[in-house]
Amino acid sequence: MRLHSLVFLLPFLFILGCRSNVSSSGEERIISFETFGIQPNSKKNASIFAKKLIDSLQKIPADERVKVIFPKGRYDFYATGSFTREYYISNHDQLNPKNVAFALENLENITIDGQGSEFIFHGRMIPFSIIKGENISLQNFSIDFENPAFRQLTILAVDENKGEVTASVFPENNHVIENHKFYRTGESYELNLFQAMPFRADRRLAYQRSDVAFNPKEIEEISPNQLRIKGWYQIPLTSVGERFALRSHKRPTPGVFISQSKNTAVDNIQLHYAEGMGLLAQMSENIFLDGFSVALKGKDDPRYFTTQADATHFSACKGVIVSKNGLYEGMADDAINVHGTYLKIIKRLDAKTVQAQYMHPQAWGFVWGEKGDEVQFLESEKMELLGDNFTTKIASIYAVDQPRAFGAKVFEITFENEIPKEINEKGKFSVENLTWTPEVIFSNNVIRNNRARGALFSTPKKVICENNVFDHTHGTAILLCGDSNGWYETGACREVIIRNNQFINALTSNYQFTNAIISIYPEIPNLEGQEKFFHSGIVIENNTFETFDQPILYAKSTDGIVFRNNVITHSDEFEPFHWNKHRFFFEKVKNVLIEKNQFENGFNPEKDVSVGERFALRSHKRPTPGVFISQSKNTAVDNIQLHYAEGMGLLAQMSENIFLDGFSVALKGKDDPRYFTTQADATHFSACKGVIVSKNGLYEGMADDAINVHGTYLKIIKRLDAKTVQAQYMHPQAWGFVWGEKGDEVQFLESEKMELLGDNFTTKIASIYAVDQPRAFGAKVFEITFENEIPKEINEKGKFSVENLTWTPEVIFSNNVIRNNRARGALFSTPKKVICENNVFDHTHGTAILLCGDSNGWYETGACREVIIRNNQFINALTSNYQFTNAIISIYPEIPNLEGQEKFFHSGIVIENNTFETFDQPILYAKSTDGIVFRNNVITHSDEFEPFHWNKHRFFFEKVKNVLIEKNQFENGFNPEKDVRIELSEEKGIQIK
Repeated sequence: MRLHSLVFLLPFLFILGCRSNVSSSGEERIISFETFGIQPNSKKNASIFAKKLIDSLQKIPADERVKVIFPKGRYDFYATGSFTREYYISNHDQLNPKNVAFALENLENITIDGQGSEFIFHGRMIPFSIIKGENISLQNFSIDFENPAFRQLTILAVDENKGEVTASVFPENNHVIENHKFYRTGESYELNLFQAMPFRADRRLAYQRSDVAFNPKEIEEISPNQLRIKGWYQIPLTSVGERFALRSHKRPTPGVFISQSKNTAVDNIQLHYAEGMGLLAQMSENIFLDGFSVALKGKDDPRYFTTQADATHFSACKGVIVSKNGLYEGMADDAINVHGTYLKIIKRLDAKTVQAQYMHPQAWGFVWGEKGDEVQFLESEKMELLGDNFTTKIASIYAVDQPRAFGAKVFEITFENEIPKEINEKGKFSVENLTWTPEVIFSNNVIRNNRARGALFSTPKKVICENNVFDHTHGTAILLCGDSNGWYETGACREVIIRNNQFINALTSNYQFTNAIISIYPEIPNLEGQEKFFHSGIVIENNTFETFDQPILYAKSTDGIVFRNNVITHSDEFEPFHWNKHRFFFEKVKNVLIEKNQFENGFNPEKDVSVGERFALRSHKRPTPGVFISQSKNTAVDNIQLHYAEGMGLLAQMSENIFLDGFSVALKGKDDPRYFTTQADATHFSACKGVIVSKNGLYEGMADDAINVHGTYLKIIKRLDAKTVQAQYMHPQAWGFVWGEKGDEVQFLESEKMELLGDNFTTKIASIYAVDQPRAFGAKVFEITFENEIPKEINEKGKFSVENLTWTPEVIFSNNVIRNNRARGALFSTPKKVICENNVFDHTHGTAILLCGDSNGWYETGACREVIIRNNQFINALTSNYQFTNAIISIYPEIPNLEGQEKFFHSGIVIENNTFETFDQPILYAKSTDGIVFRNNVITHSDEFEPFHWNKHRFFFEKVKNVLIEKNQFENGFNPEKDVRIELSEEKGIQIK
């Protein structure tokens, strides 16, 4: 192995040795920055003098070696007076023009030596760009920004009873509060900071709290740089001393930008902040980082954050990337990411020519390839190479949508050979540039306390990752990826050596691709259809893993994994939490060797290695939803994909007008190793009003329903006088929040028969206050006085409840897909109009749609009065039995004394123009309902499963009237005598046409 490594390093050593001596003979010229008229610590705008410097460098012959030195001190660079450039930067926002302090363009043999100076930047700008340069070196200085885009909150006090925290803001000033939103201001731009990275006081990112939304109901600046924050879901979770680094998702400018350059060295540079990547290199050859760090300013730095995105990022480079002796901490993304970019083939012009396009909105506008570059082709759904190791070379390439590659998205590429015949625009095919793929050495670095992942490698050339410390990376420490469907980042790894690294309690929260400490996770939508493996040649040896949890290695679509001579020890720092309960989890792999490892707590292959059927192990706990909305108005949640929550996906209570468009509780595509999503419902609306619109969502893998809309009955526990009662929340998971307000309209219910009291009697709340708490917050018992005398029969000896009619919503649930979830699909319990249309209920494990109502167990109101279920598709719903699952559509209020009931509970149900594909009999069950129309529906038969349900009838009715069944199509025929069961109902109340 030593000899092999030596052979591998010889080209690197040759390049390293040449990079300071490739110029001509003669001594190195020394130029001092002060000769251009500026002294350190002067606070003058150094951008003006940087332009003078670079103008002078442009006049020096290219073969002369030049070192520019900066007398040690502080230099301030402002956007005003700097270079203005149009740059297209991989994995960044393509905003132009950009301000640049040092635009090192078309230069050779230049060293910038800061001699320990501090370079401080003001405004949105790129500190250094190296464009079409050769033998450029940056060394011995630090980079920081006076007014970063981040703001950091330090929690000073927490008052859970009041639901508020007090926090200080750092850096101070340069912010405003508008409509209870926080904006960073100053130095030419402002940003709404809506997301947060939560840090413990010891600078570790908070356990199991990733990508925290900063969306409090109220923010008040009670004194300069001190905030009072109310109605934020983090309040019960936080504590004094925690920091929240507030940020946006913008990434306009890296700290160092390298493009189309060769032999670039960055040594002993400390970068403390950038609004994008710390260092971004694209289409460049041979890059050497030694002591480049993205880090805080030591233990006393008040900041806990550094860059907005990755510390270092290399897109479509070649030669070698060496990154060693660095410290990477506090980033909002990874320490290193090495990849190329797939172009999607959008048109085939002839046997050798295609049009291909950059697809990701942050990756376009820069050169993709050159004549003579070697390429290969990929089918994107299966992530499989086309042909038998087929490659060819570019004969010509030019931009289609721009005069040149600069700023282009679409290219016309002609190849030297005919390309595989199956490539066309109808399929999903991509092209990968193999020439622009680098070898990588990532060694002797420390990565700690950062969001997301540690190191990402996606290159077919050799990768050595050795002697690093991965210390509390919030997600996966090392990821080998590959994706031609989302980020379009190439490519397959062929030889990766991960050795002699130390992993200390990595993976303390979940992010994308974070299935284990080391995650080999290409994105493959059609993994089952894949025949060729994506990654290969992975060796993981002589590492130490100190971990509090189980998952060490996850691998997908990989041929050749060696995991040997590693030591795994146990830590008690955190409680285990990860969904992956296996040391090793393999999906579609072969040639795997696990040998000679030491496990402190032992190793049981049957338990610790997972290959095959999945069991989603869970408890019944549901402590936290993914999105929590309370006492809010006009809330919109658009195009959000929630992949997991330990409670509901979205829970809204006592809120008015909620609009979901494209909100999904879903897996991360077909190749997601998870089969589960939320611990409970995908969406749940308790005691809301106005309108709830939920459309264009995907809901799958939940442990409960896709949507549940209801109010909450309070049980009357004491009558105080003719107008006053004490009433109580009854379910152990439903209490502590506001139930009603003065002026709300209410009605009363006898719980055994689920009958309303009086002749449509309603009244309004005159006053309401908590009995067991100082206020409604945290209360279970309320004293309520009404405007009118209430029915005389109401007392504590019977079973009576009160329902708040004001807090009941209209519902539109449309164009959603609900599939592969436990329990039921959609639940509606509201007297207001409900439209459920154009949805697909695909293999819901229980009932697809339930209309309920219960004042004895869950205490969930209320009676439906107008429900339209139309144009939906039901595909083999009800493959198992759960509560209330008597048919595909189940109208099932809980009524202990159904026989004694005189008034019907539900009414006004229309089910029309739906299709039911089913292997079993029960289509509709209804209880205590006045008014059902079932018409123009199509029922077809499926052989996917054997019939099993106890209900052997298409229609089962208990205590119903005014039922109409007409104009339906039954593939296997319809026999009313056999297919309709009627109990506690008059047959004349049921018409079948």
